[in-house]
Amino acid sequence: MGLTDKLHFFHNILPKAIGLMAIPFFIQVLASCNVSTCTGDSTYHLYNLCDISLTHIDNSGEKPVASETADISNYILRINTDLTLAPCATPSTSAGIIPKAQAMSPVCPEEVYTLFKSVEKITVKTLTDINEDYPADSDVSDLFAGKEENSMQSLDHYVAMFREKEHIDYESLASPFELYLAQTLEPGIYRFEVSIILENERALTAISKPVTLQ
Repeated sequence: MGLTDKLHFFHNILPKAIGLMAIPFFIQVLASCNVSTCTGDSTYHLYNLCDISLTHIDNSGEKPVASETADISNYILRINTDLTLAPCATPSTSAGIIPKAQAMSPVCPEEVYTLFKSVEKITVKTLTDINEDYPADSDVSDLFAGKEENSMQSLDHYVAMFREKEHIDYESLASPFELYLAQTLEPGIYRFEVSIILENERALTAISKPVTLQ
């Protein structure tokens, strides 16, 4: 290699090569600054929402009871969810040559649960005539509401719950959630259909038994 070639190598090629070699280093630095939020390892699980079923609840007594007869002002439509877990890999928080900024970070949860297909929508339909505004086969989602800490929440609240990227409390996630009748209906026999629409447009649908509201 002549003198001219050597000068060309040191002035043009070598800096570029060093720059390319440094890219992984800087990527790791960025990752250590932005990704880490806790210390320790978490076991990650995917879970699928596989099926739903419905239960009528009368909440007029000392404790809620399943019943096919309920007080109108204390009626709850309970949605039972069937979840299936599939374990995933456990990522390590200590890999890499750059230590992550964890000195003041909280400890990572032992278990983290992520929904495989997110929930896009929850709807309630009446299968019986309620009134002129709500004939049979009409959407009555606005007649129901969720409840959290003594405040009523729209059905979108439950959609947001399932859309949460990560959950650490599987027990509450797998427990039934309840829809409270937010408007007074006339006494009568009613039947409802609940659908949960997933992101792949698959619908989980359940039809209730008839319930007598009085």
